[in-house]
Amino acid sequence: MEALGCFREIWCVDFEFHAPNGHRPKPLCVVAREIRSDRVVRVWLADGWPAFPLHAIDSDVLFVAFYASAELGCHLALNWPMPMRILDLFAEFRNITNGCPVPHGNGLLGAMAYFGLDALDATEKDAMRALAMRGAGFTDPERNALLDYCQTDVDSLARLLPRMVSHLDLPRALLRGRYMAAVARMEWNGVPIDTDNLDRLRGNWDRIKSRLVREIDRGYGVFVPKGRNLDPATRFGAAVLNTAREWEINPYALADAAGYVHETEREGSADRLQAIRAARKATGLTVARVNRLIGEGRDYGDVPGFDGKARELAGMYPELGIGIGYDPNGVDEDCRPHSRSGCFCLFCPREDF
Repeated sequence: MEALGCFREIWCVDFEFHAPNGHRPKPLCVVAREIRSDRVVRVWLADGWPAFPLHAIDSDVLFVAFYASAELGCHLALNWPMPMRILDLFAEFRNITNGCPVPHGNGLLGAMAYFGLDALDATEKDAMRALAMRGAGFTDPERNALLDYCQTDVDSLARLLPRMVSHLDLPRALLRGRYMAAVARMEWNGVPIDTDNLDRLRGNWDRIKSRLVREIDRGYGVFVPKGRNLDPATRFGAAVLNTAREWEINPYALADAAGYVHETEREGSADRLQAIRAARKATGLTVARVNRLIGEGRDYGDVPGFDGKARELAGMYPELGIGIGYDPNGVDEDCRPHSRSGCFCLFCPREDF
């Protein structure tokens, strides 16, 4: 630690905070430990905070953190001044290990393991992070648990720093620390953006991509959407490719349109097809049986009891469209005339459905 002898105090600091995606951090608590005196400061922040940090941040004091932009973002949220000398052990660990294998990752647990130090179990760490992400409504035991968890990270920093100090190029390390303060301000301010036009862009993104593909691919004809293949050996593929070529349009856009129309019609006729299947099952008149009758010079009218069954089914399944069925209080109506061209009744030997 002789390399850090120029500092009057060395504080290892960690915050717990709530920060949903795209939002600024809301600090929950902070713990700080001064290396030489072993003094520890623990402050719950979610319900109010002091005007200044409870540890020194002067030019002769070293502020140590792991991924310091998070801690410095909490300084901004609390309207606290920035520390003047910052050492980020995440940046220094990456500087030491870049290009080398890090079996346990680049986080604090990974850095501890890399230098042969034990750390908090990853499962417990995940549980505490999940508690912090709740953001509000903490009980006294939960507050103490978050403060204790926060302190474990601080204690880990205090153990990690002596192992890393001999690897530090201190002037450059402090320069990287200053940059992390700049990163915190950039994250706090966010990226200026025209949200109205962003919404328009998102709403039309698929159309924009399709138009770009169409324009660029016009002279090449090589673009195939992921997971799509129009096989010219099939009736559908050949029809789409030939029609697209004749009309000079994108064949995949045409295939999508045909698929949409087919799905819409299929959904619209779902009740009728279900009724046809039920009626076929009730009468036993399958396509194969109707074909045999026709081959013998007969038709469905030669099936015993068919007329009565048809009237019964017409009443049970109006979706069949073959009449209203038998009404004891009304006038009988025969089934509608049967036409095999364009017919969708249960007696037609077609397989369109």
